[in-house]
Amino acid sequence: MMYSALLLVATAAFASAQVTYDAATGKFICPADKPNGAFCAGDSLGTNIIIRCTNGVGQPGNCNDNLAGYFPFGVRSSQCWQSSPTSGIAACAKNCIVQGGSGTYNGTFTLPNCTPIPQSSSSASSSTTSPGYPT
Repeated sequence: MMYSALLLVATAAFASAQVTYDAATGKFICPADKPNGAFCAGDSLGTNIIIRCTNGVGQPGNCNDNLAGYFPFGVRSSQCWQSSPTSGIAACAKNCIVQGGSGTYNGTFTLPNCTPIPQSSSSASSSTTSPGYPT
């Protein structure tokens, strides 16, 4: 009875896993039906790790690092977003904005019920003159 329960739990965990880690090869194995997909390493918006698949082999990435060049600039809190756990469509999000190019989503969008921090705009203008140059 205990063995059956353990087997059932192990089977359910394996069936729901989208990307598995093969300790023998040290590689992440992507699902056969999404060999070039992308997946969050946990719940959508609950982790900063994204796994991008190429020909069935996954490469983990850190959304904090991947979106360092987006406002607010620097290595800051970014999350992995996915449309569903099985879709193979995932990308990194920072400041409420999903950056599709960081994964497999086509385009960008603002997450619902999320307000991005606005970029400050500078209205000050500077003028420079060239000292002593002949005209």
